[in-house]
Amino acid sequence: MSDAGPTVNQIIDDLTRQAVTIARERFNLALDFSMASMSKLGHLIDQARKSYEAGNVSNEGLEKTVQLWGAYLGETQRRNKGGVWKLNPSQSGDRRIFLFSQGINTYPFEQVRQKITGTTPAVPERDEVLDNYKPEKKGLTPRVLFIAAGIIITLMILVGAGAWFISEQTRAAEEARLRAEFESYFTPYFGEYLAEYSSIPGDNPDISGRVIVIDKNAQAIAGLQYLLDKRLQPANPEEVTIAAQLECGVTGDSPDPALSRTGCIITLVDPARGKMVAKQEFPGKDIRKPQVISTYYQAVVVSRAIDPTPMVQWLEETIR
Repeated sequence: MSDAGPTVNQIIDDLTRQAVTIARERFNLALDFSMASMSKLGHLIDQARKSYEAGNVSNEGLEKTVQLWGAYLGETQRRNKGGVWKLNPSQSGDRRIFLFSQGINTYPFEQVRQKITGTTPAVPERDEVLDNYKPEKKGLTPRVLFIAAGIIITLMILVGAGAWFISEQTRAAEEARLRAEFESYFTPYFGEYLAEYSSIPGDNPDISGRVIVIDKNAQAIAGLQYLLDKRLQPANPEEVTIAAQLECGVTGDSPDPALSRTGCIITLVDPARGKMVAKQEFPGKDIRKPQVISTYYQAVVVSRAIDPTPMVQWLEETIR
């Protein structure tokens, strides 16, 4: 074990390869550098001790045995518990190569020699604690910091998105609950809201108060209701003075016979007087149809097929 020639790691690699081979071929034991293999190493050291005590081991054989099993002992410790092999040129014998781990020098070759021969190592002690040892502090590289920052930002975005989604789901659920509760007050009166009424003669019928907008196709309060100004919103059926019958669908009144048009009709009725007080059509857009349709027959979604803005504006201007 000199400091010339191969490096200390090359020396250990060569010794451990020999140790594994000899254990397998001579003793039929498989050494795999696991902590579980320490019991097998102990058996090999016991065999060496018995041979030494019987006087069957030469000095050369003892040195080779110490090197092989000492290298395997230290390398197994290093692989499982960490550390690094080092060479001290000022030392000789079993202390020349040692294992350095967490501020402590350990001497595997010396440990194996003691087990085989029973001799106590000379001072200094076999395991030396370095009083002034300070673990090396490894700083974070810019790349690691960049990756960590990216992970943190991504997690923050995901947490924020999750919180927003939950908030939106909660808000939508609460809004749906409030709407369902609101609409339940008016459902019993749909019969009079959707009845057919004759018109009032004259150019200026009295159209005032609060309105409830009923979708005739869906037989439900229309989404248009919630777009109206609050002054037109009734809190209960007793406040309703006008019912707006909303019917949206597809008509065949396009100039092109191959097209049809979406559209809505709003009919305002006064259920208390049993009269129709106003009526207005709102055209949508042309759509491709296989034949001309002369009447409203197919319900369409106002917000998708027809712009609700003109209808809201007309209702707010018509009802005083």
